[in-house]
Order: sequence, then C-alpha cells, then structure tokens
Amino acid sequence: MIKIFNKVKRKLLIEGKFKSYLLYAIGEILLVVIGILIAIKIDDINREVQLRDDEIGNYKQIIIDLKRDSALSNNYHKRGTVYLNTYFKLNQIVNDGSGFKGVTTDFLVSNIQFSPVTQNNHQTTIEKLRNNLVREQINSYFGQLQQVMQATDEFNTLISQFSRPYFLLEHEIFNNEAIFKYEDRRFPPLLGVSTVDTTKLKKVMKHQHFIPIISQLRMSIGFYLASIERSMIENHKIIKDLEGRI
Repeated sequence: MIKIFNKVKRKLLIEGKFKSYLLYAIGEILLVVIGILIAIKIDDINREVQLRDDEIGNYKQIIIDLKRDSALSNNYHKRGTVYLNTYFKLNQIVNDGSGFKGVTTDFLVSNIQFSPVTQNNHQTTIEKLRNNLVREQINSYFGQLQQVMQATDEFNTLISQFSRPYFLLEHEIFNNEAIFKYEDRRFPPLLGVSTVDTTKLKKVMKHQHFIPIISQLRMSIGFYLASIERSMIENHKIIKDLEGRI
C-alpha cells in the first residue's frame, strides 16, 4: 500500500502537478491519522472489555467467599444462640430451682469464635474495583464484620477476666472426674463430656455475684448475635447485587 502511494506521488511530481501532489500528501496523512485513531479506539475497546471481564471475574470470586462467610456466620450464630439459651436457663434455675437437663454449663467458661474469609482473601482486590458503589458496599460489610469481631473480643474478655476466675479458681466448679479420666485423655468437650460439676455449680448459684456475671455474659452474647445478624443482612444484599452485575 505504501509503495502504491509513493509511486503516485512520484508521478505527480514528475508531471509537475504540485497542487495535486500536496492534496494527495495531505490526504495520505489524514488517512494515516484516521488509521491510528481507529487502532487506538479498537485498543481502548479491547482494554475495556478485558477490564470488564476481570471485574466480573473478581465479582465471582468475591461471591464465593461471601457465601462462605454466610455459612460460617450462620454456624456461629447457631452456637451463640446456644450460649444465650444457657444463660437464660441458668437464670431460670436460680429462680425456680429446675434441673440442668439440656444446659451446656461449660458455656460459663468457654470462648466464642468468629473468622470470616472474604476480607482476608480480597482486601487488595476490593480496593481496585472500578465500581465505587460495589466497593463502598463491601467496605460497609467489612465494617459490620469489625463490629462482630469487637463483640467477640468483648465476650472472650468477660470469660477470661471474670467468669473463669470466679467459677474455676474462686469456686472450683470443675468436674475433676471428667477432666482426669485416665483411660481417655482427650479434650472432654470434644467427647461431649461437661467439665463443670453441676452440684458445685448449684451452690455457687446462691452467691450474690452469680446473677451479675451471667447477666453480663447474656448481654455480651446478645451483642455478638445482633452484630452477626446485621453482617448477614449486608452479606446477602451484596451477593444479590453482585450476581445481578454478572
């Protein structure tokens, strides 16, 4: 193509048609410029398509981990509800003297957990998302997760600094027969065996500090459950939104 253009220009010069030569040269330049602009446009379109594909790929990976968060949060919530029911039942026992059947007394001294995965796996990716609304939604969700972590830390602090010293050190409510079962030295809770002696616990329940402690535990686990519930609502909204963008 270039050889043809050059041949035409040489012919025009030889024939002395300078005006035609000039117009032809300008036309040639315009044609080259138009070709460059078209190439740039095509490159921009291809780049935009690639960026869109990458964004959708990120959405899909985030959705996978958001659903994992949802399943984990559901399990944490179920277990936390058992803690809550335990404190209500213990308060009932104090009031009416009912028995310990169905009560997980180990929850007086047991920690709780919360370990979602989306923030750890995608924090850097989310900061690079081009859609501001999506990025803000996910960061808002991360804020909700931080509140759950705060609730988790607050509850575990109550357990370690107040409940355990009171029940295990001051009043020694451990069930030593279960703890020191020489023929089976595995962790008793994993075997479904309570480490709390309910006979000892029944006596402790008459002390003035028992109700204040389980009241604190009840309020703290309530904050934990409410925080999880709010994070799950946000989680489900984001999943629905991202699935609608794919």
